[in-house]
Amino acid sequence: MLVTPSLVGPGTTDAYADVARGTLQAAPTPTGTPDPTRTPGSDGAPNPTDTPRDSSDSTGSGDSTNTGDSNDAEEYPDPVNSSSYGGNSCRNQYPSSTRSTPTPWQQRRLVLDRLDSFAAGRQVTVAVVDTGVSFANPQLDKTSVQPPASYVFDEDAAIAPWQDCDGHGTMVAGIIAAKPGSDSAFRGVAPSAKILSVRVQEGAKTGSARSLAAGIHYAADHGADVINVSVVTESPYDLLGQAVRYALDKGVVVVVAAGNTGTTGNTQTWPAEYARQKGFEGLIVVGAVDEAGNVPTFSTTSVPITVAAPGQNLTGLAPLSGLATNQEGTSFAAPFVSGLAALLLEKYDHRLTPLQVKRLLESTADHPGLDLPDQRFGWGVINPYEALTQLRPDLGATPTPAPGATIAPLTLPAAPDPLPRTIALAAGGGAVGVALLVLGGVATYRRGRVRGWRPGQARQETPTT
Repeated sequence: MLVTPSLVGPGTTDAYADVARGTLQAAPTPTGTPDPTRTPGSDGAPNPTDTPRDSSDSTGSGDSTNTGDSNDAEEYPDPVNSSSYGGNSCRNQYPSSTRSTPTPWQQRRLVLDRLDSFAAGRQVTVAVVDTGVSFANPQLDKTSVQPPASYVFDEDAAIAPWQDCDGHGTMVAGIIAAKPGSDSAFRGVAPSAKILSVRVQEGAKTGSARSLAAGIHYAADHGADVINVSVVTESPYDLLGQAVRYALDKGVVVVVAAGNTGTTGNTQTWPAEYARQKGFEGLIVVGAVDEAGNVPTFSTTSVPITVAAPGQNLTGLAPLSGLATNQEGTSFAAPFVSGLAALLLEKYDHRLTPLQVKRLLESTADHPGLDLPDQRFGWGVINPYEALTQLRPDLGATPTPAPGATIAPLTLPAAPDPLPRTIALAAGGGAVGVALLVLGGVATYRRGRVRGWRPGQARQETPTT
């Protein structure tokens, strides 16, 4: 039996009422998509003729009732046979009427325009395991690097993974890899990255942990360098854990949303909770922050947060074309981190392991003035510029940043160096290196002040029980 959470309206968070074991959650349908996409036909398809399937399920049907209640002798199901897609399309879906907005705050906060000279996600594939991706939106690259796949078996008419009847997956994909538009200020973190769409649910009201597990496993086997998982289940499920571990063991970076249960009991979510277990050290769990740098009340804090990213009042892509605005949820915080992971993989020529990517994110985050890792922020809000410009990180090591409050008074020397500056520069290479590191820290803090924010504690809230 599938128990379905309610889909709440624009500008609010996911509803988590009546959640059964193994049921998946997703953020609300993006605004600006008046009860969503698609005219009949294959408009926006990456190239359906090049997406063959090897599947024993020739009818495209499958088990939609397994919500994770039984894990005995389970195997990953085959994807829906591509011949089932035909000319099927989403009902009542239209382009968004919102075409342009001022530069979204998330882009100003992360200074995305400064990153292109370092990396843009070239030769990196990011799998979006979600509700599908509408490649019809002109800000998404229609080039399909691997065959997209669908694990949604309980539809009357099978929908192809290059369509998105909900809008959730398209929003996620746009945050990761949207190209700058001619009339849109919105762009993604890694605009040159390729998107592999793996459709595992129709929307926030349906889905199974088995499909999610199969989608992650498929992505790991079909060229994904990074896997973004912005759907969660509120119960552990063996096959899901195995799929995440399989991807990590293959060297694939896995980024998962923390969940949006903060206002409904702050219950634990999976895959995020797996990050506590041995063998999942490289799993990256993402919480949300708002424009003021506070953690919204919806963001789940009962799981081990790695880092936080913008997750409220966001702008992104809508299915078909146009923009979705006023979106929120950790679902949309995670893709900022997936995009940054794609940039790091390009910069370091795919030589980083998942754990090394995670440590680099932790050590370069804008740390709050709290003991780290903090329950709400993890190691802090991601800082893409610092991550991409860190001075020669040791790729052979995976150091954990020392815990403790990371904002401390700057210790000044007792007296200035009496030697001439020219001698100091010639003979004091080590001292100069130390000075540069100190100045770099000051510059980082000043850049934060210039961007109109500063690290600080989140609003104090009464814990839920």
